[in-house]
Amino acid sequence: MANFAYMPLYVADYLADTAHLSAAEHGVYLMLLMTYWQRQGGLPMDEAKLTRIARVSEKDWLRVRDNVMAFFRIQDGFLVQERMERELGFVREKTTKAKMSASLRWSNSVANGMRTHSERTANEERTQCSSVSVSVSEDTNTKTVQEPASAASAPPPKKARFSKPSLEEITAYCTERGNSVDPQHWLDHYTSNGWKVGRNPMTDWRATVRTWERNDVRRAGSGGVDARTVAEIFGGAS
Repeated sequence: MANFAYMPLYVADYLADTAHLSAAEHGVYLMLLMTYWQRQGGLPMDEAKLTRIARVSEKDWLRVRDNVMAFFRIQDGFLVQERMERELGFVREKTTKAKMSASLRWSNSVANGMRTHSERTANEERTQCSSVSVSVSEDTNTKTVQEPASAASAPPPKKARFSKPSLEEITAYCTERGNSVDPQHWLDHYTSNGWKVGRNPMTDWRATVRTWERNDVRRAGSGGVDARTVAEIFGGAS
C-alpha cells in the first residue's frame, strides 16, 4: 500500500503561489489540500461539504470561496488540483517500484535457496557413492568391494541370553542323542548350583549335556571314575 501518512509541502512554491491569500484563505486552502491528500483524490463539488471540510461557517466560506477555488478545476463533479495529482502519482509510482523490487528479491531468494538445496543434495549423493570404493587387482583381475566405514565399524551382534531348559526339552534332547544322561538328575544338579559349569555361568545347556554324555562314556571305560565331576570342578566343561 502507498504511504500517504505524510503530505509533501514545498514551502517556497506554496508561498509563491499563495502570496495574495489572507490568513483565513490560507487556513481554508490548507484544510482542502490535506483532505485531498488523505482521500488520495479530488474533493466533491458540493459547497456544503466543502464548508464542513474547511471547518468554517457558510458565511465565511462565501467570503473566501473565489480566491481558494481558483487553485482547483472541476472534473466529473470533483475539484482537481494539478500539483496534488502529480505528488500522488509520484508516491504511487514509488510504491509500485518498491513492490516490484521486493518481489524480485523474493524470487531470487527462492531460486537461490532451491539451487543451494539441489547442490547440497547432489553433494550428499556423491559422498555416499564414493564411500564404497571398488579396486581391481592386476594379478587376479578380480574386484574387491570395500564396505563403507560405518558398516565396517558396526558393533558385533549381542550374544543371545541363556535360557534355562525345561525337563521336557532336556529329555527330548537326550532321547535325540540316544545317551544315558538322566534328564532329571541333570536338571536337579544345575538348578542346585545356580546353573554354573565349573566356576562359569552356563551359556549352552546342550553342550553341557554332551559333556555329561562324553563323561559317562569315559567313566564306563575307566572303571567307574566320575570324569564329569573332575572336569566341572576345574572348569573344563564346554
